[in-house]
Amino acid sequence: MSERIIHIFKDEPKRLNPVIHAIEQTVSLTGEFVQLMEQFQKLIDAQASATQQTINKRLQPMKEVQPAPEAPIVSQQQYAQLVAQIEQLQQTQQKSMHHIFKAIDMLDLIRMSAQQGNIADEWVTQIAQSTDTYLQNLRELDIEEIPVLGQLLDGRTMISIGTMPVSSVPNGQKHEVCFVQERGFRQISTGNVLREAKVINLY
Repeated sequence: MSERIIHIFKDEPKRLNPVIHAIEQTVSLTGEFVQLMEQFQKLIDAQASATQQTINKRLQPMKEVQPAPEAPIVSQQQYAQLVAQIEQLQQTQQKSMHHIFKAIDMLDLIRMSAQQGNIADEWVTQIAQSTDTYLQNLRELDIEEIPVLGQLLDGRTMISIGTMPVSSVPNGQKHEVCFVQERGFRQISTGNVLREAKVINLY
């Protein structure tokens, strides 16, 4: 889909060159994200295999022999390897998360530029669909977007990067968020803020 959008934008005036560059960056990030997710899955499989081996050892019937010191189910070396795998898994997840954040930022930039450049609605729709796919990928990593548009400015989840007069928005109220420059995200299970949203609010 991104390649098709690039082809359409290349027929536009040179003023859209930054948009083309942003799309190409997004395509590159998408490829790297796929590789990271494959590595992520391999680590999960390895961890599951190690856990299953431990369970199998515990279920083995004890041999009726003279009492002897019981061998540890998991050796110190195996334990260290498992800890290293978990740490690597966490690092991969962290890197994947930030790559998705960056890809979403790029797609938002492309969408805003396309809307200002009078690009066909179907392309704007496809960009929005790609963004939704990334947001779904984040949910699979226990991460969701923080809803801020139309909410009152909250320093715990938002950073104000500018203001507009309240009279510029019909039925607007003071401190209401009227524009989101960069989305914010939080962990679903804990509610911990992973990135504050950058917004413009009314004053």
